[in-house]
Amino acid sequence: MGEAPCSELEIRRAQVADVARGILEQRIRLDEGARALAALQPDVDPGEEDPELRFFREIARHLGDERPPRELVARACHALVVRYGAPS
Repeated sequence: MGEAPCSELEIRRAQVADVARGILEQRIRLDEGARALAALQPDVDPGEEDPELRFFREIARHLGDERPPRELVARACHALVVRYGAPS
């Protein structure tokens, strides 16, 4: 017997899970890169917020939400990829 076809909802859930895993993996790489960069530049505070992230956080504050909306987080992730490169 063959497997039952996946519903569109199951397919979308799997796609969202794949994207979420990719974002998490990218975030881990960015954190590792930030630590490595901080080690190369001792005068840079490793806790200092990236200017792109600060920009999106300020937009969220202006909108009255301390947590960036999903769209802003996606834009921030895109800005980080543009700035630091896509994961290999």
